[in-house]
Amino acid sequence: MASACAHANACFEADLHEKNMDQIKPQNLLLASLVALLSYLCVALMGAAVKLMPSTVHTGVMIFFQYVIALILCVPLALKQGLANLKTQKFPAHVLRDLAGVVTFGLFFLSLAYISLTNSIVLRSTTPFWIPLILLVWRRDRVSMVLWISIIIGFIGVVFIVQPGTHGYFNLGSLLALASGFVMGISALTIRRLGKTEPPQRTLFYYFLIATIVSIPFAIYSWSPLNLHAWILLIIIGILMYVIQYTLIIAFSYAKASKLSPISYSAIVFSGLLDWLVWHQVPNLYGYIGIVLVIAAGMVTIFFEKQT
Repeated sequence: MASACAHANACFEADLHEKNMDQIKPQNLLLASLVALLSYLCVALMGAAVKLMPSTVHTGVMIFFQYVIALILCVPLALKQGLANLKTQKFPAHVLRDLAGVVTFGLFFLSLAYISLTNSIVLRSTTPFWIPLILLVWRRDRVSMVLWISIIIGFIGVVFIVQPGTHGYFNLGSLLALASGFVMGISALTIRRLGKTEPPQRTLFYYFLIATIVSIPFAIYSWSPLNLHAWILLIIIGILMYVIQYTLIIAFSYAKASKLSPISYSAIVFSGLLDWLVWHQVPNLYGYIGIVLVIAAGMVTIFFEKQT
């Protein structure tokens, strides 16, 4: 949203917004929480729009229109602030972050063809568990015992959600959603590095621009004629993408990331409601247990990971 997170992704994108905007506006936790809730509602709505898309519309086409529409909406603000504000010395980092963002959404969209909206968003929300593991491999960072316990509990929750014994294996949709959460972790770590020097508006502009350019070949390769229903959903997805990212910037300008991070899990609640209302799907007992474990362990992981 994100973006993106937009959905759990925002927990970590918050570092960028907080560092650059913490002193710009007075703290207002209530307003920030309401705006953040709007952002995560849009995450769930975006996922629902993807699931409602005709099967003839390929993921590459959805990804392209998601970003090109968001870019069009982003350009006026970028021009208003002046082209000089877009100058950056961190272009390679922007490219890495943006490529990871494209892959994250691509995997997320693909997963929605196989599993429920709720399960896809929950499994994508495993990003907090991947972050310490990525840092362990990348920088040999020490993982505390509390983090190890919360990560293990989180992945036990994943097993409850996926219930591999039911089919004898982890289905493709679950693996794609988990992979989306992992790649989102790479994106989040790159955002943290960008946050040291880059304002959020600049990061947002390059994200939409580079992602649009990268997704063009995939859209061309998988293009097929679109009916009115598909066009409407594509426009909705693009608008939601921009709203997710922009509302997160606003939310984290009014309150610190540490206070807003738990709200990211509201996307799971919203997706559950949409699954119930639109597709008449509800998790079974094991699914509910898994969701609770993932949310609880994720919140603990977010808190302790930020202390290290």
